[in-house]
Amino acid sequence: MGSVHTLSSGRLPNAAAQERLASRLAFIGEAVSPALDLKHKRVDVTLPAPVLVRVPGTEGDFAEIGDVRVVGTELELADFRRDKHRFAFTFIRSIGNDHLKLPDMSGTLVTIEDETECKLYKSPRIRAASCYLADHSTQLLRYDLELEYDLIMAYVRRFFMPGLQYWRYRPLGHSLEYRHWTNQIGKLPPNERRVQSAVEGWIEMTKWPAITEWHPCVLDDELRLKFEAEGTVEAIATGALVALLRRAHRERLE
Repeated sequence: MGSVHTLSSGRLPNAAAQERLASRLAFIGEAVSPALDLKHKRVDVTLPAPVLVRVPGTEGDFAEIGDVRVVGTELELADFRRDKHRFAFTFIRSIGNDHLKLPDMSGTLVTIEDETECKLYKSPRIRAASCYLADHSTQLLRYDLELEYDLIMAYVRRFFMPGLQYWRYRPLGHSLEYRHWTNQIGKLPPNERRVQSAVEGWIEMTKWPAITEWHPCVLDDELRLKFEAEGTVEAIATGALVALLRRAHRERLE
């Protein structure tokens, strides 16, 4: 099975918005784990010096900082290969007072790379680091989950992080379609919004892959009714996201 490189980056400076996103992603990770072997991990860690970060315009375009608090959620896609499959939605919350002369980095989406992971980079400076905060999240994603990547990223960009940039072959895949789809949901009265109708609308609009016979996971009635009782566009879109991810097309692992 082949792979494709994906990349996401951006800033979410508001701490409350970071927490709301982390909470929603943790819920989604839990809800779809039976189908996609998707694990979620809440992150709230303070990293001591030296932590390497990229700061364009400084000497060598890098700086070492300390007392860096990083907060958020990581989604990890279980895979039989040793590929990059962490979806990091983790953000710099604060840095130590010794680094106030540096540009404001609060809210920057980062991936925490430990000493072993640093060795995988080509840059000699990063390879020599014991900890590096990459200002992006990157994956080597299975081909059969490409569309699901677009769907997750479009969801996060639409409801939580308008400045999110992501790339898979081209920038912001399915972002315009996603906004149009959610706008259509928003035109309905809240008490007429249905998860299944939203799913069917998305499949029709995007020509989404058919459900495979070996992937019978569907959205249960309890979750569906919970989202529909809430009635917001975000709630219906979340229910549709969970339903689509639970029925994701992927090759049988035999």
